[in-house]
Amino acid sequence: MIMAITFVEQGTIEQLGGGEFINALQENDIVFIFTAADNDENHQVLFLSDGYTVEYLSPSISPHGTIQYKIMGASPDVGISSPFAEGAYCFQIWRGVDPSNPFDVPLVDASGGSGMPNAGSNASVNDGALHIAVGMLDDAAVGASVTAPAGYSNLVTEEIAFSERATVMAASKTVDPASTENPAAFGGVGTGAWRAQHIILRPAGAAISPQSAPILMGL
Repeated sequence: MIMAITFVEQGTIEQLGGGEFINALQENDIVFIFTAADNDENHQVLFLSDGYTVEYLSPSISPHGTIQYKIMGASPDVGISSPFAEGAYCFQIWRGVDPSNPFDVPLVDASGGSGMPNAGSNASVNDGALHIAVGMLDDAAVGASVTAPAGYSNLVTEEIAFSERATVMAASKTVDPASTENPAAFGGVGTGAWRAQHIILRPAGAAISPQSAPILMGL
């Protein structure tokens, strides 16, 4: 039986303090961390050291960013440790994702020289898959202005407004039956270079085998 993917919680990660989750996580919950930074010197320290897998690493420093995830085991984490670099960090937690094969298809990466992030088209193969649009914006701390693409919800965003400015954002939509989805751009006042990713999560119990490979071109 296919399980519905359900939202657990989301938030931002404090620059120096890390933080505990509000809700108690369960085994097989999946935690995503989305990051963005304006400086390639921050690139390695955008990675967290708590056993997260890097699914995406930007091939560009304008902006630099990552998508990381971790599937909870029998003793789930209670929080996220502090990052070590100037950057924007936010997270989302989902329940009902296939713990063995969390991605329905490979992610799609897009980029632009100005404006707001606009994730490209991607097609799910399983009914009830969760489409997540992720955006990384260079040279701009505009988190307060960000709005989700039309039809998307669970918007989470964070900015870094120190010497290196950047904004990261994510929003999601369940698509049932499986089909091609082409998100609109995020709303907001950003005008710098951007990157955007379209990832699709596979529901637990889905019958069709996934196709996935991390995109680590920046390594």
